[in-house]
Amino acid sequence: MIRAIHVTSQSNTILVGGSRDSERTIYREIASAITRGELSPGTRLPTERALAESYGVSRNLVRLALDQLEADCKIERKVGAGTFVTDPDVPERPTWLRDAPDISPMGAIEARRVIEVGAVELAVARATDEDLDRIESGLRAMEAAETASAFRAAAFTFHLEFIRATHNPLLVSMYELLIAARAKTGWNRLGYLVNTEEERERSCLQGREFLEALRNRDATAAARFRDQNLAAILARITDSGRPT
Repeated sequence: MIRAIHVTSQSNTILVGGSRDSERTIYREIASAITRGELSPGTRLPTERALAESYGVSRNLVRLALDQLEADCKIERKVGAGTFVTDPDVPERPTWLRDAPDISPMGAIEARRVIEVGAVELAVARATDEDLDRIESGLRAMEAAETASAFRAAAFTFHLEFIRATHNPLLVSMYELLIAARAKTGWNRLGYLVNTEEERERSCLQGREFLEALRNRDATAAARFRDQNLAAILARITDSGRPT
């Protein structure tokens, strides 16, 4: 249950108090408040920064929770205005976009390999300077992450911003569905891949190479980096002997 909800009569803005440690908890609390009617249609949510401070987590974890709320049609983001609770009477997205399937770690990486490698050509052709800066911001968050959990959240933001740079709504929705499926299954099942600082540093270097290829508009190099990196992850999952 969200603590210290306050809706102002003038701005219809909420303030959320409380401290939690995961994007899934943030999602559940906001979604429950919407279902109970405590957050009515049109209510503006706090900024990502304010939510991150309230929950004591990184902005990337908050962003993942908001991504899932948006994918479930519970909120909508308006550029320059903020994030708002949606009207339940407005038609929702198709069920296949709203209901995340159960997916194994192996299945998630296989799907990422298909989507990310295939999306490179569009991203190289369409990414704006602003898109590239947002991808850079995600990479810097990865580099600054001090825990495996924070690193995973930053990494998903990094990759989602890359997919958004394709400016293809269907690709973005497919990737958001992939993120939702991973959240449903549990983020920690692949935690062993980035448990050490050395592993996280290696991932950051790979991310830096990929971003530089995007900035240089080199689709061949960027696609090769993504394919090699994801193929290596698949090999590690297979070699680990852990459930796939």
